[in-house]
Amino acid sequence: MTFQHSWLLKKTLLILMLCSVNPTFCYKAGANPTVCNLKEMKPEHTLKVGFIEDESFTIELSTNVYDPSDSLTTINVRILSPTSTLFKGFLIQARKVNSFDYIAQGVLEGPPILSAQVCGRSGNALTHNSAFSNIWRQEISMSWRPPPNVSEAMTMGDLHFQASVVKHFVQPPHINIFSQVLYMSNNTEEQMEACAKQRSNNGCNVTRLNAAIIVIVLILFAMCA
Repeated sequence: MTFQHSWLLKKTLLILMLCSVNPTFCYKAGANPTVCNLKEMKPEHTLKVGFIEDESFTIELSTNVYDPSDSLTTINVRILSPTSTLFKGFLIQARKVNSFDYIAQGVLEGPPILSAQVCGRSGNALTHNSAFSNIWRQEISMSWRPPPNVSEAMTMGDLHFQASVVKHFVQPPHINIFSQVLYMSNNTEEQMEACAKQRSNNGCNVTRLNAAIIVIVLILFAMCA
């Protein structure tokens, strides 16, 4: 056996050993899709090294309301550490509040160091890739928008973002990281408010015209009685 063959064999054995002890070593290019539908989004090596639930990481949103009929306006989403804890991997997705098995079908997008994860549909989750994992990071920003299908978006209701974060691929992951609630706006109330503010709006004029007709009819009816 040549020196080169011996070196390759040792390298292969080392990788296999690391994968058997800690499978996330094999997922530096992103979280495994099998984690998507788990309630706590636990990476596969959880049973071997445990997990952590604390306040080392949080998820911030640029707003707390979204319009399901507007698939163009994006909401900024940021994973960061208030305790300045550095990390190398993560998985994030939007879920319906009080329904962990409902993965919101919006679109999560980020810089090239992130990869779209297929959690039932492409683009409804984001994870790290090898370029992200090569550098220690304290935060990462991305964006989310509702799906272009309005009828589908209207069924999502109130959402929140859930994430799992890995500080290093040989350390326990942080799980059950949640954002504030992202409420679905009530379009009917918003339209009524807009109408009240803009008296010159045609819809408001029609409403006032209908009311005037009713008053005139009542007056004529009273005169004829």
